[in-house]
Amino acid sequence: MKTITHFFVALFTLVSVSAFAQQYYPTEQTVQFDKTNASAWVVNVDNESLDELKDGWSDYVRQELDVKSKKDGRDALIAKEVTVPRIAENTGDLRAKFFTEGDQSKVAVAFTTGYSIALNTKDNPDEAENLRRLVKNFVKYYKTDKLNEQIAQNEKREKDLESSYEKNEREQKQLTKHIGKIEKQMKSDKTDDSKKFELKNQKIADESRMVALDEIMVNQKHELVDINKSIQKYRADISHLETLFAEPLAKKEAHFEEINK
Repeated sequence: MKTITHFFVALFTLVSVSAFAQQYYPTEQTVQFDKTNASAWVVNVDNESLDELKDGWSDYVRQELDVKSKKDGRDALIAKEVTVPRIAENTGDLRAKFFTEGDQSKVAVAFTTGYSIALNTKDNPDEAENLRRLVKNFVKYYKTDKLNEQIAQNEKREKDLESSYEKNEREQKQLTKHIGKIEKQMKSDKTDDSKKFELKNQKIADESRMVALDEIMVNQKHELVDINKSIQKYRADISHLETLFAEPLAKKEAHFEEINK
């Protein structure tokens, strides 16, 4: 029974990873860029903000290719007359278009070297493969960057909570000492009734604050546990992306391409 269970778990994991890989697998399509139709690599990037995708692409090509993109209409970016050795030897225009289909955000990337002439797998197989890898690596860069942002936000929140928790701990210790002093004064024969009345009220206030702090700190502990879980999940997601986009995946993608022909 355990063997069967392990088999189905492994099968489910394999299918999930395969589906994930196909989802982020760029496919070659003809795409209209303004007035130009060009062969492009198109990839799904989940349900992401198109504006954030544009910003991500601009950052990516600037960091990775030392190329600056500019607006090319409402939904596209272009880097005109650039030389990108990682893609091709010829000078050309690196184009990226951002759009949605259903609930999926998509990015289409083309490298045009002349009017209506674009890199494609038929005429420029090696250069087209370079462009495909660039698009695939952009998805990895973008998704990883988003996850790292989430980790950074959670770690800041975690640090702030830990600082607040420690501050509350110190206040509890101070209150405990103060209550002890109050009780000692209340028992003293030198303390008159009027003073005892004031001390008793102060003790009630201190004890109420102690109860409140207990509840606050329990809540903070729960929040810290939840934040830590979120951080671990985001780190696991990054590890999964690293595995998914590792170079051996190219062989899987070639296999998918053969199947889809």
